[in-house]
Amino acid sequence: MRGVFISDYLKAEVRDVPAPVAGPGEVRVRIRASAICGSDLHRYRASDPTLRYGDVIAGHEPCGEVESVGPGVLGVRPGDRVVVYHMFGCGRCDYCRVGDFRRCAKKGSYGRLRNGGDAEYMVVPEINCLPLPEPLSFVAGAVLACNGGTAYNAVRRASVAGGDTLLVSGAGPVGLCCVLFGAAKGSRVIATDIAPSRLELAAKLGAVHTIDARSDDVVARVRSLTGGRGVDAAIETSGAAPAHQALLASLGYGGRGVFVGFGARGMTANLTQIIGQQQTLLGSQIFDIAEFPAILDSVLRSAIDLEMVVTHRFALDDAAEAFRVANGAESGKVVFVV
Repeated sequence: MRGVFISDYLKAEVRDVPAPVAGPGEVRVRIRASAICGSDLHRYRASDPTLRYGDVIAGHEPCGEVESVGPGVLGVRPGDRVVVYHMFGCGRCDYCRVGDFRRCAKKGSYGRLRNGGDAEYMVVPEINCLPLPEPLSFVAGAVLACNGGTAYNAVRRASVAGGDTLLVSGAGPVGLCCVLFGAAKGSRVIATDIAPSRLELAAKLGAVHTIDARSDDVVARVRSLTGGRGVDAAIETSGAAPAHQALLASLGYGGRGVFVGFGARGMTANLTQIIGQQQTLLGSQIFDIAEFPAILDSVLRSAIDLEMVVTHRFALDDAAEAFRVANGAESGKVVFVV
C-alpha cells in the first residue's frame, strides 16, 4: 500500500509499504479521507529529525470503512463507516477504560508513535473506531477526527450560547471550525487572523465581523464592535503570544476565555482584572471518545457543513504539494482523498 512519510525538513514523500493486518481486538480501516493537522506541520517544519518521526506514516485525522476485524472485535463489522480517534493509551488505566486517553500516563498519537492515516489502510484498536452516520461524508469525518472535535470542545468549555458575542482568535482550521460551531449556537462571531484569505473564509462560515491582526488594533476593534463592553466568550487557537494578550484584554465582565493553541510562553495575566470582572480562563485540549456522540448530535441537528472549512483536496501521490499548501498558512483545511 502507499503511505505518506515526513522524511526530512519540509519534505513529505509517498512510499510503498506492506499493508497492516488486524490482530486481536484490532480493526483494519480502508482510509477514504485523511486531513493534515497543525501538529503534522510542526513535524514537517522540525529541524530536529527526532521530532519528525520519519519512519512512521503521517496523519492522525483519518476516516474510512472497516475492511476487516481481528479476533475478539464485537462492536464494529466490515462495511461500517468510522472516524478514527487519533490518540491511544495503555488500555488498562482508569482513564483509558472510559476512553479519555488524554489523561493516560502512556498516551500517544497516531502519525507519531504509531503509523497514521495518510495511507490506504490503517490498523487501530476497536475502541478507536467512532461511528460516522451516513449523512456525513468521509471528508467531513476527517475534519471531525481532530480539528472539528477540538473546536466543539472549546466552544462547549466557553459555554457559548445564543446571543453571546464570541471572539475566535486565529482562523486556521480549528478556528474556522470554532466559527461554525459558534455561529450554530446563535452567537455573534468576531474572527481575527493575519491572513486575508482565511478571514474571507471565516466570514463565509458565519463570522459577522473579521479583524486583520496585522493592520488593526484587535482590542480597540473588539471594544468598538461591542460598545466598549468586550466579548462574552473568546477562544484562542493560534498559540501566538500577542493573540493571547489580546484575548485577555477583549473579555468583558463575566467573560470566558478558552486557550487551545500551543506556543506562547511566559504569558502574564492581570489577576485584579480577572477577579474584579469575574472572568474565567480555561485550557482545552482536543476531545475524548465519550464526547463524540454529542459532537455528532450538534453537527447533525444544526446541519453544520464541515466541508466548508476544506479548501484543498489531494491524492496521496500529491503529498509533497499537499503539505506545501497546508504549510503556507493561507489555506483552510487540506485533506487527502484516498
